[in-house]
Amino acid sequence: MGKPMYNFGKTANLKKQQQKQMDRDLRRRAARQSKANIKTSKPDKESATAESSRVADITEGTV
Repeated sequence: MGKPMYNFGKTANLKKQQQKQMDRDLRRRAARQSKANIKTSKPDKESATAESSRVADITEGTV
């Protein structure tokens, strides 16, 4: 026999949906972590520089 052809695209779509959900969860966790870091850190005179580098790291996805 063989695999029915109507299931051919379903597996790929399911994998795409799962990957998209994992990516969303990762972004949400990173945002929560950065908010927690901002709230717990004390501001100092170099905080603007540190903040801009942290934002750059987040946008590049290196965090």
